[in-house]
Amino acid sequence: MKPFLSSTFMDLVEEREAVLKSLRKMRLVTHAMEDFLATPNPPLVTALEHLRDSDMMLLVIGFKAGTLLPDGSGSTYTSAEYDELLRLGKEPLVFIKQKKGRGARHASWRNEETDPAKMKALDDFKAKATAGITPAYFTTAEGLAGSSRARQLGGTGKAWGEENIRIHC
Repeated sequence: MKPFLSSTFMDLVEEREAVLKSLRKMRLVTHAMEDFLATPNPPLVTALEHLRDSDMMLLVIGFKAGTLLPDGSGSTYTSAEYDELLRLGKEPLVFIKQKKGRGARHASWRNEETDPAKMKALDDFKAKATAGITPAYFTTAEGLAGSSRARQLGGTGKAWGEENIRIHC
């Protein structure tokens, strides 16, 4: 099993580190931007090459859109990775970050972009990535990588014909 970790970077550093630590404890060869080597290829080409070599995607959606593609499409790198995954006939496991707002009883997701183009890109991507699937929700890096997610990943691992996948911190 070779998972591909897809998310924005700057706003999800701790979450990415926790997931990568867990996957590496299981001795899984994980494709993640932190490990990409220098190449003359553009970043999107490099990411998609790694995605094509993976068996599954762990998609983590936070409160930021990330970098918009330079082609003017209004899409992000993460969205382009997701689109390629679907083109390849694979499905992601989607994890959505939540947090409590002031005075809120429950944690929830919210778009924290201030740039209108990025705000639209994030709203569109989240709607696309969660249409027709059941995502998992988390509030901390430990919650994302912890045992409460192990059952979900274990069940999905069987769908790919693999041993149970368990993520533990």
